[in-house]
Amino acid sequence: MASDLTRALLISLLLDLAGCAGRPRFPLREPMARDTDLDPTTVSCQLRPTEKEPRHVACSPRPYISPLAWDGLDNSFFRPISKIFAVDPPREAINVNALDEAVDSAWFQNRLGAHHPDRETLLRGACSPDQILDGASAPPGSWTIDHGKDNGANPGFRVNIPGLGKFKPGPKWRFAFERPAVKGAARRGKR
Repeated sequence: MASDLTRALLISLLLDLAGCAGRPRFPLREPMARDTDLDPTTVSCQLRPTEKEPRHVACSPRPYISPLAWDGLDNSFFRPISKIFAVDPPREAINVNALDEAVDSAWFQNRLGAHHPDRETLLRGACSPDQILDGASAPPGSWTIDHGKDNGANPGFRVNIPGLGKFKPGPKWRFAFERPAVKGAARRGKR
């Protein structure tokens, strides 16, 4: 009887110790501070003939066009119904670091959490000083509208500025406008 009690205590102690074992919660390295989507990538050039240019070569990903009607139907009807039948086990977010913090990426820049910026930096926003557009000092006709906005509910266009847009690696300046008839757009922007 004493040996059964000793055996039970020993098994209980081993199970308790085994329950404490496991992998560490955080990796033993500095948490990620920058996402890999900011790293430069290359895309192989492909022959993509068009009606105007049969020997057209494109060195960019294929354009994705989402028709407005299909996008609305998918998001308001098909996707909610498919989520009812989906089996989505909980999983950890893939776009945060080990401390559940959002890291610098193509979509987010952690300006306030990384350091304490001065007043001028806060007023400037995410743009660096060489990215700020000054339309008052630009010579007339120097900003070229080269492309309209392909889809979406609000009108807009793309502007190429010599030394910035497609003439130099960097952003293409896109201007989009909200129609006055869009109710609630201003309220959403203030939240």
